[in-house]
Amino acid sequence: MPGNVVFRAVGAQKKSVQVAEQILEAIQRGVYRVGDKLPPERVIEQETGVSKTSVREALSALHLAGIVERIAGSGTFVRSCPQGWGALALLEESESVEDALEARRVVERGVLELAIEQAEEAQLGAVQRVSEEMRSLLGAKDYERFFDLNEEFHLAVAESTGNPLIVKVVRLLLQVTRQRLWKQMITDYFLRDERHFRRAIEDHRRIGAALAKRDKERVVRAMEEHFISAKRILQEGS
Repeated sequence: MPGNVVFRAVGAQKKSVQVAEQILEAIQRGVYRVGDKLPPERVIEQETGVSKTSVREALSALHLAGIVERIAGSGTFVRSCPQGWGALALLEESESVEDALEARRVVERGVLELAIEQAEEAQLGAVQRVSEEMRSLLGAKDYERFFDLNEEFHLAVAESTGNPLIVKVVRLLLQVTRQRLWKQMITDYFLRDERHFRRAIEDHRRIGAALAKRDKERVVRAMEEHFISAKRILQEGS
């Protein structure tokens, strides 16, 4: 690893884009060659002055573009020297996962409170069925199916309010979870430690169970803990 500072503080443009751009430039200049290990995320974070989330978004986009390889427990390595800037386009086209997560945290708390008051038993049963299907994924470690069921679960909760506008809002916020970048970040986190996958599934089970009992205090706490875990996924470095 070079001893001098490689990265510079970023400006007003989307921060993850600027971080990815600097990493690409460093690889093209030969500061890092194919096979070299990039600095730890915390070093890039300190030198650029951005959040852990922005650094992780940048590295995940470069991973998807085949420019770097992220190896759990070892770090991030240069896989190829980029000829284009496709990774930047991926970042520019993606919604901020951090912003979407914060919006969902605020909106879905209110959704749960309304669901406790309005939901019919059949609708609560639908939420329970999705959470049970999630638990069946533990042995298979089917992450792609998990993403589908995660969306189904949160939509089922929204639908239990009986308010179609709420369903539309939640569906819009959930679109970010379909982004390749978001899926890559979460998959990397699950692969790092199987317990993370188990925790994500358990979070949904607890939310569904508290909702079925119409226990407002428990269900709000369970959802809040779920989003704390999701935020940790974004911020945890390799």
